Amino acid sequence: ISPEALKAMEAAIKDTRYYIPFLIALHTGVRRGEVLGLTWDNIDFENNRMHIEKALQQQKGKGAVVVGTKTKSSLRDFKMTNVLIEELKKHKEIQNQQKEYYGDHYYKEYDFVCCNEDGSPISPLRFSNFFISLSKRLGYQHSFHDLRHTHATLLHEAGVNVKVIQERLGHSDIATTMNIYSHITKSLEEDAIDRLNKKFD
Repeated sequence: ISPEALKAMEAAIKDTRYYIPFLIALHTGVRRGEVLGLTWDNIDFENNRMHIEKALQQQKGKGAVVVGTKTKSSLRDFKMTNVLIEELKKHKEIQNQQKEYYGDHYYKEYDFVCCNEDGSPISPLRFSNFFISLSKRLGYQHSFHDLRHTHATLLHEAGVNVKVIQERLGHSDIATTMNIYSHITKSLEEDAIDRLNKKFD
């Protein structure tokens, strides 16, 4: 997603319940279900880390259900950006006010980070449809999953090693990362040859 599109999307989504999931995906590269399945015990403000251990999945006839992560390698723990940490802290304060307001009517089965005002889970399907509609309204053709690809690209542009990108995204095999993000590996190769040329020059 281009910087211009990201800026437009963020401005349009800012005052909705979908802003925090948008921000988490952009800043961590986690999957849709992993974002919506996050609970506050997965957020470690003391060490600025996020722990991924479950996901919210849309199941036919059951609605949104909390399940285990996609694969063993999807279980992961990583550092968060300063921007995300600050936004999550603000979000937690607002959520605490909502808990007070709803009282006994607040959804208590899971302490979701991303949820509806009453604490109930956000429908993964509804969320995806909202994001696609928002993108189209702004003149783009993006899905929520594109934020995951964008995160990987931003990491690469920041000079992060592809092995670190693999672990952050929760791929079991580095070949998966390299196949999906072939544009990244080609760019890495160009960079490697440029460096090698400088050595020989």
